[in-house]
Amino acid sequence: MKYFLFLVTVVSLLALSITIVDINSQKSTHAKDANSNLVNPTIRKIATDIYQNCQEKESVCAENAITQNLLAKYPVPEILSSIYDYDTYFSCHAFTHFLGRALYQKLQSIPDVYSQIDFTCHGGTYHGTIESYLDQQKSSPQSLTGGEIKTICSDSKKLTNKNPGQVYTECLHGFGHAFMFITNSDLPQSLNYCDKMETIEDREKCYGGAFMENSTSSTNSDHKSAWTKPDDKFFPCTVLQEHYLNQCYFYQANYLIMISRRNYPSVFADCQMLNKQHRIHCILGIGASLASVSNEQGIEKAAKICSLGKDDTQVLCVGSAVSSLFARYGGETEKIMQFCSLAAENLKSPCFAKIGEYSRTWGKSNDELEKICSGAKVYKETCLESRTSPT
Repeated sequence: MKYFLFLVTVVSLLALSITIVDINSQKSTHAKDANSNLVNPTIRKIATDIYQNCQEKESVCAENAITQNLLAKYPVPEILSSIYDYDTYFSCHAFTHFLGRALYQKLQSIPDVYSQIDFTCHGGTYHGTIESYLDQQKSSPQSLTGGEIKTICSDSKKLTNKNPGQVYTECLHGFGHAFMFITNSDLPQSLNYCDKMETIEDREKCYGGAFMENSTSSTNSDHKSAWTKPDDKFFPCTVLQEHYLNQCYFYQANYLIMISRRNYPSVFADCQMLNKQHRIHCILGIGASLASVSNEQGIEKAAKICSLGKDDTQVLCVGSAVSSLFARYGGETEKIMQFCSLAAENLKSPCFAKIGEYSRTWGKSNDELEKICSGAKVYKETCLESRTSPT
């Protein structure tokens, strides 16, 4: 039985593999501020009602309501632009999962869905699409080969005007979510399915989706994961094989933040208990959570949190936060610049440097980068260090 999954908008931002970011040099038409004229208040009201009415029910409740009350009446881009930046009122990432499922049920084509959507709310629509795709397959995912999964995601990236590399990443990350979805949150089995992927990088992206699902669904009273333990903060990382642990500890930070009710000093202290490699990924997970903080509690609050860590963890935290903010705000840099401007003095330079780095990852041109980095003022040259000559 598949229940409404309450997903927190925290994603993997490791530069190595799981960054849920990116569009090409075309700017997203949906990554707008909540006050934008692209916001349709009627859509927001409908979305909020669906979320509230279906939160304690099976997922089909949200999927059917989205199909009948949104997809039948409004274009997908307008739906996405209207729920963007709306986590104060409901879980935007969770909602976009259900939107993706409903869209796939309507179109029956991953590329056709992907051609209509964007990275709003940490790419949840991409993930929900894969969940619905796998749920409709008559054969077990055991029969899927890594090559077939790669083809599915490669074909999807070819038929979209967005950054193809990031669409590919979203697709693989979505398979991690989807394996958990169809196995009723059987984490070991889901990771085993992820092991089918042909490269380490692809496997890491899939692991991230599975661990994200595990850490966030664990607090939902209707969909508890068996793979968390209140008396063992770092379970399941403590019992899994080494090759799963980078992603496990990254997403376990989600769980620590939730069970502590965002007691960040406590979470930093928990991460400090780990060995160096695992501690790094735990700290990166803390940084990734700050995109949600910025949206729900304000950018000022988010900008102060990395300073709560020890000296050697603060820069790691702020770098991961910048990556997550790029993902959360669809590549628009206004709030990310605010974040770095409000950060502690010792973190401003590495923070603006990361803005430059991730601007390149998001496909910004040199001219766009120049304009972005001009806002960094005395840190402009630091921000511009990632600038390269056009090819």
